[in-house]
Amino acid sequence: ITGTLGVLTLLPIPLIYTRFPSRKIHAVEKFMEETTALFYRDFNEGLHTDDAELHQFCDSIWSLKDLIEDMKHEINQLPTWYSRVKGCFNGVSTKILSLHAKVKKFHKELSYVRLPIRRAF
Repeated sequence: ITGTLGVLTLLPIPLIYTRFPSRKIHAVEKFMEETTALFYRDFNEGLHTDDAELHQFCDSIWSLKDLIEDMKHEINQLPTWYSRVKGCFNGVSTKILSLHAKVKKFHKELSYVRLPIRRAF
C-alpha cells in the first residue's frame, strides 16, 4: 500500500514540471528566435522594402523581445519549487500563453508578406 501511494504521488511530478513557467517561456523564446530569423532572412532576400513596414516589424520584434525578457525576470523571481508550482496556477502561465499568442500573430504577419511572392513563382 505504501509503495502504491508513493508511486501515485510521484506520477504527477513530470506533468507539473512540463507546465512550469520556466519551461514554457523557453518555448516562447525559441519560437521568437525562429520568427526573428524568418524576418532577417526575408530582409536579406529583399522582401521588406517599405520603410514604414520595416519600421513596424523591427518595432514589433524589439517590443516582443522586451516582453519576453520581462517575463523571464518575473519567472526568476520564483525561487522555490513550490513558488513555481504556484506560478502555474496564479496567472504566470496565462501571461506566457498570451505572450506566445502575440509572437504567433507576428509570425503570421511575416508569413503574409511572403505569400504574394510565393504565388508569383
